[in-house]
Amino acid sequence: MNEQDTRTQAQQFIDKYEADVTKLFRYTAWLSDKGGRDVAQDYNGEQGHSSIRFPVYDGTLMSFINEARKSVFINKNYVYAYTKRRIKTQAQEEAAIKNATIMDGDLFEGVMSKYILEGMRKSGFWQDAVERKLFLNVLLRCKELIDFYK
Repeated sequence: MNEQDTRTQAQQFIDKYEADVTKLFRYTAWLSDKGGRDVAQDYNGEQGHSSIRFPVYDGTLMSFINEARKSVFINKNYVYAYTKRRIKTQAQEEAAIKNATIMDGDLFEGVMSKYILEGMRKSGFWQDAVERKLFLNVLLRCKELIDFYK
């Protein structure tokens, strides 16, 4: 890839992601301080005994999820980003985020989409993403790339 192509790709990346990264970046301090157990507690019923347990999520996490759901990071075809890179383990997922370039916007969308969309159907996904710092690392890496190429 020549220098002109790199500049064009960088500008496209900045144009697409900068506004939403800026909007979601305000949650990074909160995300860096939290662990998975800090963001959800099991609801046991009013009297402390219920046959169905379900998580009750932290209000800040819910605000982050709601804003992220409206961002460019949500892509219902997120599985493609994982398949394309042959990501099958958590270690591969974390390494892919760490080594991502401006050519990997679909990876950022894939990770955010996987955990946000699946978290709406299955409990534990949001907690896992916060615990493993996935949301935080995606935002930090995007911001780093935007700042570098800007």
